[in-house]
This record gives sequence, structure tokens and C-alpha cells, in this order.
Amino acid sequence: NLSTVLLATGSNFLTDGKILTGNSQGLVKGSFGSGLVIDQLPQNDKIEKGSLVVTAGISEKIPKNILVG
Repeated sequence: NLSTVLLATGSNFLTDGKILTGNSQGLVKGSFGSGLVIDQLPQNDKIEKGSLVVTAGISEKIPKNILVG
């Protein structure tokens, strides 16, 4: 068996994510110095400051609803 571990704030980290209180989905990316960034959200979606972001579960490698920020 083999596992790969990535630092979530590292520039190689990328996973699908969603806003917990709505249906908005995007990509969660690691960004050195900035922590995590969620990108490619629909432009017209309204996201409230402080909203929680969880994994969306689109990828088979990462289960859904894991808190990422």
C-alpha cells in the first residue's frame, strides 16, 4: 500500500469544494502565504463572509463534506 500526503496550503494542493450553506462549487487551491483559495465559483453566486467550505466529493480520492476552511 502507498499513500501520498500533500500540505493543503502547498501550491500542488487542488480539490473540489463547495460552500456548506448553498450549492456553490469551485476549486480549492493551496497558496503559499495565502492559505487556501476557492476559485472558479459561479460569478453571480452570493457568498457570505465566514461561510464554511467543505470538499464536494466529486473526486473519488477525497470524500465529501470534509471541512477545509
